[in-house]
Amino acid sequence: MPTVPELGYKLAYVPFFALYAPSKTPDSVIKKLEETVRKVVKDKEFLAKSKMIDMPVEHEDGAELAKYISQYQENITAFFKSEGFAK
Repeated sequence: MPTVPELGYKLAYVPFFALYAPSKTPDSVIKKLEETVRKVVKDKEFLAKSKMIDMPVEHEDGAELAKYISQYQENITAFFKSEGFAK
């Protein structure tokens, strides 16, 4: 199956996994989740297992992830408009 660029489209698609919480989750809970995830993604055993399944690990906290998703939405919207898939 060809990739999006192999089909001639100028759009990079990089799948990612993220941990989300409901919008009304208390800040104290969000902080604890972020601290815990930060520790897990630095754990040598976790990193070794991630490497075994060819899953690169990058950590971004909630604010960084929100910026990434916003930028990605802008890029994909521009792509669909430029290709005539959306108005």
